Amino acid sequence: RSMPSKLPEIEYPDDFQRRRVRENGSFKWHRVPISANIALANQDVGLVEVGDGVWGVYFGPVSLGTFHEASGKIVPAPRSTLQKPEA
Repeated sequence: RSMPSKLPEIEYPDDFQRRRVRENGSFKWHRVPISANIALANQDVGLVEVGDGVWGVYFGPVSLGTFHEASGKIVPAPRSTLQKPEA
């Protein structure tokens, strides 16, 4: 089965902040590296503010978790909230 060399660009709504995940699995937030996941290297994630200093982190329609500015950490989403791919 052949795979594309590059995934199509993911679109995010206008109220999302877009960040490119680096080769080491991190992205920059106000010049500070935030650890995401190396599997997302060279892909864009979307962040949307869900509270004061708390951001929902998405890869396309998939919720990866919440990013807390105070701690600089992403809390993973519960597995039950992850969307399953369509068949």
